Amino acid sequence: MSRIIFATGNQNKMREIREIMQGFQVDGENVEILSMKEAGVYAEIVEDGKTFAENAAIKAKAIAALTPGDFVMADDSGLEIDALNKVMLPIWHHPEKRKKESVSMFSDFSFYCIHCFAFCRYCWYSSQLSQMKHPF
Repeated sequence: MSRIIFATGNQNKMREIREIMQGFQVDGENVEILSMKEAGVYAEIVEDGKTFAENAAIKAKAIAALTPGDFVMADDSGLEIDALNKVMLPIWHHPEKRKKESVSMFSDFSFYCIHCFAFCRYCWYSSQLSQMKHPF
């Protein structure tokens, strides 16, 4: 059975991923969907990229190097604020921190929610990152 390991420890994110990917198959074979912890991977990854895309790639490559033969998906997301020279700000995945008030301080600025995905397998990396940019 093929495995896809998601470079996250966020259980809420894993619940959503499992809902979306329920019944996902490759070549007629079911795919096991795992978090890093569930796959036995305990790594602290330094996300020092200059963009959300770079950070997603850093995470995917780091976990893929530790899990040969498995597919790895990683993401990174946050806010990009035009008035602040497109500075990157994280968006928290905790519902209580996602309230509209958390972004109300930027109501006079043009800003976007950016979400990037990276897909990787040991010795192979998809340079075709998926990036979604949503204005508020």
